[in-house]
Amino acid sequence: MKALIHYVKGNKLSEEMAQESLASYIKYGWDVELIEGYTPKTLPSMITDYTILNNSRLNSIESSNTFQIKLAIIMNQVRFWKRVVEENQPLTFVEHDSICVSSYKEVDFGDMLLLNLDSTSIEYQIKNIYSRWELFEYMFEDKQIGVNDLPDDWPWIYEFENVYKYSKLPPGVSSYTLKPNGARKLLNAIEQYGIEQGDMTINSFNIDIKYINPKLSTYHQKSNQLKSLDKDYHNE
Repeated sequence: MKALIHYVKGNKLSEEMAQESLASYIKYGWDVELIEGYTPKTLPSMITDYTILNNSRLNSIESSNTFQIKLAIIMNQVRFWKRVVEENQPLTFVEHDSICVSSYKEVDFGDMLLLNLDSTSIEYQIKNIYSRWELFEYMFEDKQIGVNDLPDDWPWIYEFENVYKYSKLPPGVSSYTLKPNGARKLLNAIEQYGIEQGDMTINSFNIDIKYINPKLSTYHQKSNQLKSLDKDYHNE
């Protein structure tokens, strides 16, 4: 399985973490490639090909700097989806704070397979990444071995007033494998509805989302130092 590790060039911590991520995936036999992620300064020209989804999280952002950061993040996703289609094979999207803990397992799944989902990663996301304290009491049952659907009581739900409302969201996109059919669905969605914040465009309205247990990756111990609105991190 080929993994594409995205990092921010010029950010020392991002580059260091990307190298550690690279080493961990190589250790477990993955075919790995480092990808320089987009920043507000390096947004691709293809951004002009898309409109913004009405009544969306992205549409509601008032800060120009934050808006440009979010555009860079979704464009990293779009570039990845296009590559999956072009190569016509499953590929794995990896953020620089993902540490591999297992070799890839050939399993059957729908469109998208989350690789780092278990009770430990859920708690980490709630406490350190999103600070979603209202979700802290959520108990994620991760005892079912193999490929699983997101549970019925899944708390990450899209809340904005558009076609995606009430759909399930992944708790971040640190590492996931995407099939060509899933990539086409996501690209069709942004063509039809417009672009949304990166981890919100990936939702259960657009694609079938599953996760694998035991997980294949985990978070770097310094992940909480990389906040999505940190200007130094995004190399503004």
